Amino acid sequence: MKFAVVESVRKAKPNSTALIEATHVLQYLTPEERIAFVNQAYRALKVGGQLKVVVPHWSCSRAYGDLAVQWPPVVEQWFFHLAADWRKANNPNEKRYRCDFETTWGYGLHPAIAGRNQEYQQHAVMFFKEAAQDLFATLTKR
Repeated sequence: MKFAVVESVRKAKPNSTALIEATHVLQYLTPEERIAFVNQAYRALKVGGQLKVVVPHWSCSRAYGDLAVQWPPVVEQWFFHLAADWRKANNPNEKRYRCDFETTWGYGLHPAIAGRNQEYQQHAVMFFKEAAQDLFATLTKR
């Protein structure tokens, strides 16, 4: 694989790690490499351990302006696929994932949006390109 964090996760002993940080890494991995990475992270994490992910938000030009970024971009919907119960109910034929994460996510907002009230921020993220600059997610091993 391509990055030190990816390689160190691959080499980690099972159930040995409390925290893995993947900041601006996953967008450079192919979809199959992303799946392999979350499976390896799940294997390496202790129960309750966390994988913290930061990627450019899909509606931000940083998600597609860098030609090294792999398509498709990482989007919020992907995180649902990382939960075993969700996969069982919604995509029972998906066998590539071997992880079971509980995920929360939020956004790094453009400075012009960040100071506004929460209702405006939510509206902007939904309807305005560049409103959300980054997607932050915390995946906790169940």
